[in-house]
Amino acid sequence: YLTDNKARKQSTVLRKAFIVGLGYIGANEGEKYGGELLIGKEHVVLLASISQLNPIQIATISGTPNAIGYGLQVGLRIPYPLDFIIHGGVGVKTYTENGLSSTSTSNKEIDYYTGIAGITLPIHITRSFGIYIKTEYWLGKENNNGILRYAGGILF
Repeated sequence: YLTDNKARKQSTVLRKAFIVGLGYIGANEGEKYGGELLIGKEHVVLLASISQLNPIQIATISGTPNAIGYGLQVGLRIPYPLDFIIHGGVGVKTYTENGLSSTSTSNKEIDYYTGIAGITLPIHITRSFGIYIKTEYWLGKENNNGILRYAGGILF
């Protein structure tokens, strides 16, 4: 455009105020796989996740437990100058073992509640599409083992 008969340039930012993301939690130490949902409006972001954990031996469960992780976080999105999200919340690591014999109906279940902290980087390819990458750490509660988690997904 022209002002005072001089050419001026103006750039357009592709970041949008409302974002929705679906992601995949990659298999790494402490985890097998998982999925997550990211919903954000302006500066507030909510993240929910579920994942299959690597079974570990813990004293109160004699066999190999079924291990699942559930996470819920809230984040602060800082869109300028570089769009990123810092987030934290609580996670639950659930270890369940069914009865040890085929005639037993008993089961054992242990839940560990743990804090979570992480960072997410949205990458806006177009106004309506993008990707994101994320890393977060679940504090250790059982055997002092934490989980370093990596994820990535699609933004809508």
